[in-house]
Amino acid sequence: MLAERLGIDTVKALTAAEIANLLNGQRADGGDIKGKQQQAGTEGIGTIFGMDESRMPTRAELENVLAGRKVDGTILPMEAAERALRRF
Repeated sequence: MLAERLGIDTVKALTAAEIANLLNGQRADGGDIKGKQQQAGTEGIGTIFGMDESRMPTRAELENVLAGRKVDGTILPMEAAERALRRF
């Protein structure tokens, strides 16, 4: 029953692609596993704060981030700023 739920053909060996799908939390055929909870994706901290990923942030930019703002000083919504700052 488990093999059937995971889309595994018990008559043949698994291919590398099927194993990769299983390791990614999908069925062997790449489909979603019925009943499995899907986790919400998260936005990168650098994206939230508007950081330039090609260089290290300056002191002033870090001060803005620690104050709950984007690196350019733009104010973030309070709830989003609190969550992002905890992650930072």
